[in-house]
Amino acid sequence: MASHEPIYPTNISQGIVKCLNTFRTRHEDEDFEVNIEGETIRCHSFMLASCSEFFGGLFRSNMKEKLEMKVDLKNIPMKTFQLILQTLYSGCELLTKDNVLEVWSAVHQLQIHFLIQHCEDFVLNNISLDTFEAYKRYASFLQSEKISEGVFNYKLENFMTLRKTEIFLRLDYKELLELIESDGLVVTSEDLVLQSVFEWINFGKACISAVVNDNATKLTSSTEVITHSSKMAYSSQGIENNNVSSENVNEVKEVTDKSNSNDISQDSLTKTTQTPPVDQKEGAPSAPSQY
Repeated sequence: MASHEPIYPTNISQGIVKCLNTFRTRHEDEDFEVNIEGETIRCHSFMLASCSEFFGGLFRSNMKEKLEMKVDLKNIPMKTFQLILQTLYSGCELLTKDNVLEVWSAVHQLQIHFLIQHCEDFVLNNISLDTFEAYKRYASFLQSEKISEGVFNYKLENFMTLRKTEIFLRLDYKELLELIESDGLVVTSEDLVLQSVFEWINFGKACISAVVNDNATKLTSSTEVITHSSKMAYSSQGIENNNVSSENVNEVKEVTDKSNSNDISQDSLTKTTQTPPVDQKEGAPSAPSQY
């Protein structure tokens, strides 16, 4: 007899969720403590273990947390954990544009896979010029190929708008090359691609001049000089591989070569990079908004 996937009638599923939420509000048989930021919240171990691989693994182990039936959670704010817990019991929506990155990071840490999927779907539906840089950083940290691909596709499809922003001018060489090489790039003409590349190069030249003419004794200045000099050097190496018409490639290379030879001398680079180090405060971003 062939096996079939179970069918979950909506009214039954909703009834179960309603009962679980009522059970939570009574605070009965709460057998596990979660300590966050000096506060304690009591929960049901069966609910945590059934939804979270993190807690499931903990309860299957002989770790101290299992024996004492309590755990200290780090890198997850109490308000975020309470929101996640409420969703597990009630099925209510938990995401907004303001909290999605924090929740996404937390459910990754707790390994709640259906909420990870929910967060990624929300992110994909809310990619914009205002959000795609943050989403790209989080996707890299959380190793989400789905979101990384979604952000890249957004840049391809919205290149005509993106090219008018400073965000575009601050793209690194690899990002720029990936865009202009892609067959999915949406543009009205190849001339606009070439013009965008010129503007990107000129922005790099202006940054070099600004850094050199700024306070040469600052460590940040030497770092920026090295960064933008490398950016200019790379642009001449790979620009010929893009989809811009071949007769214009040499013009781009010529501009780039001139910028490398004329805008900043090797001596000025040497002098700038030899500035004495300064003390820096520790300030790594928290994970990952948290990063």
